[in-house]
Amino acid sequence: MSSSALSSDDTLLSPSAGLALLKIVDDDKLKALADVSTFVGTSDGPVTSKTVAAILAETSVQISQDKSRYLSYNNKPLELSFPVIPRSTWAFNNGPEGNYAHISWKTGDAPKGVTIESNTGSYQPTNFTGSPRQVEMAMSGQPATQAVFEFAKSAHAAIDARFNAHAKEIGVEKRASSNGPTSTMFISARRSVLLPSAIPLDEGRTSEFQANSSLLKTLGDTDLKWNRVPVVKIYDYRTRGFKEISWHEVHRLGPGVIINATVSPRAYLNGKKELVWEFRLIELDVVGKKAEDVLASPAKFSVKRRAAVLDLTDTDSDGGAAGDTPSKRPRGAASASASVPVADSDIDGADDDDDDEGGPSDGTSGAVAGSGSGGGSGGSGLAVGAASGLSS
Repeated sequence: MSSSALSSDDTLLSPSAGLALLKIVDDDKLKALADVSTFVGTSDGPVTSKTVAAILAETSVQISQDKSRYLSYNNKPLELSFPVIPRSTWAFNNGPEGNYAHISWKTGDAPKGVTIESNTGSYQPTNFTGSPRQVEMAMSGQPATQAVFEFAKSAHAAIDARFNAHAKEIGVEKRASSNGPTSTMFISARRSVLLPSAIPLDEGRTSEFQANSSLLKTLGDTDLKWNRVPVVKIYDYRTRGFKEISWHEVHRLGPGVIINATVSPRAYLNGKKELVWEFRLIELDVVGKKAEDVLASPAKFSVKRRAAVLDLTDTDSDGGAAGDTPSKRPRGAASASASVPVADSDIDGADDDDDDEGGPSDGTSGAVAGSGSGGGSGGSGLAVGAASGLSS
């Protein structure tokens, strides 16, 4: 559903280079952007001639090779596009290993920078069996405008009703959606970090960090493979084209960026044979930055202020200066350069269900859902320095 194809140059931009491409968007421009970026459709593009309810009435429920159930419209998976603004860098669970955690971490063997909360109750035996869907990557963000929120709210309700009807058709109960408009993580979407070898990969690109991870070795003899990570594109308003940045570094763009999130509703049967559904994360397009949050440049930002006069000069008995005074140093002389503030990333907290066996957050042995590591790599392939609360 993207508006422009990527160039043939597959080089990933740095976050600072990506910030330099973004246009400052005021409230009026944000509303206009939201009007054209909020829609329901398929990979062929938005369907603007019908209401959401009318579109959903024409969908059928199909089962994919990963056993998820998706809504098919014109023989293609239904997709939605929402402009969102992440609350903070913690809105991203984009470490190379997603929200993976090992049972040994509970007893004090966690990597440096990872904090284990004492109230966790979702640790499982160390052997890795069953569905690997609990090892996930994810993101969440607030709807960019009130109109986007209302659209997302109505779309969520219509999708929920459609899956409720499907649950009745197949004779199972449907669990209430935990990621609806009342959730602090609305709108959120996720995808698996690992997949069984026989399951096709999600669309996206190969992670540039996972090759150095020891996760598959740690899990032992498992028939698993790395999934692709979502494509993250930056819109260059000067050339009106898109360039890519790394999924693992999107949090480094900082707060206030406007992201068109493309998601697809997916449902699963959990261990209790209840139907549960979530948004599958498809793609992210970073299209602008809110005016009040933008920096003067991606390299340096400083507001000029009237400085207090500091006289820290030591004087001798004759009143003469005993040494140089710091107040005489030219302003800015302490540093030859400055950079954009960068924060470690994590997710607000995944919604975990220990009893799910094919569901969005099933209780997978040896890998537990919780706040995951942030972008970057190190420490057996895990991001170092991303403080995490690994709670159920």
